[in-house]
Amino acid sequence: MPGGKGPAADAAPASRPMPLPYREDFDGYRSGATPRYVSDMEGAFQVEPCAAGPRGAAGNGGTGKCLRQMIGQQPIQWARVPSPLTLVGDATWADYTASVEARIAPGSASTLLGRVSGQLNNVGTGRITAWEGYSLRLADSGAWSLQVLDPDRTTRVLASGTLDGTFAGSWAHLQLSFSGARITARVNGSVLAEVEDATYARGQVGLETSTYSTAAQFDALSATAVRPSR
Repeated sequence: MPGGKGPAADAAPASRPMPLPYREDFDGYRSGATPRYVSDMEGAFQVEPCAAGPRGAAGNGGTGKCLRQMIGQQPIQWARVPSPLTLVGDATWADYTASVEARIAPGSASTLLGRVSGQLNNVGTGRITAWEGYSLRLADSGAWSLQVLDPDRTTRVLASGTLDGTFAGSWAHLQLSFSGARITARVNGSVLAEVEDATYARGQVGLETSTYSTAAQFDALSATAVRPSR
C-alpha cells in the first residue's frame, strides 16, 4: 500500500456554546474524581461523600456525593489569589438562574458567583487576583452580601444584611438570578435583594470558599435560562 496521507475519517465537530440548562448532583462520579466542566482556578475541588449538617428550607441537595474543597492550607502562589474558587459554564450565558447547595465551613463563608467575565490582577489594597462578575456571599455568622467587582478593580456592595441564626456546618441554598440588568439574590428560597446593575451582561458560574477549609462542600449545582427583562 503506497504511503501518504489519507482523508480524515471524521471531521472535528464545530465549536458551539455550552447549552443551558446545566445540572450536576455529583452522584455519578467515584470519590476523588474531578467532575466534567468544572475548572478550578484556585484550591482543589473534587467529588466526595456529602457531610452531614442542618439543611435550609429550600434545600434539595447535600446527600450522596458532593463537590468538596480539598486543600487545607494556602499553598505557595505565583499570584495573589486569596481563596479557593472553581468555575463552570459558558462565557455566553446571559439571562439565567444559578443555584447551589453550600455547606458553610465554620469560620468561613461560601460564595455563588454569576456572570463571571474575566480575571483582574492587583485588586484592592491587597493587590489580589479576583474575578469580574457578581457574587452572593454567605458567612457562617449569617452575614450576607451581594457584590460586583467592576472592570476598574473596585468592589461595590449592591446589598447586604444578616440572617438570623448560625450557618456554621449547615447547608444553605444560594441562588442568583439574572434577567437583563435585574439581579435577584435568594438564600433558602427567601429573596434577600433585588437590584439593577448593567455592568456585566453574560458570563460563567463560580463557587468560592473564603478559607482553605476542607469542610466546605457544594451540591445540586444548576443554571437554567430565564426570560430577559425588558
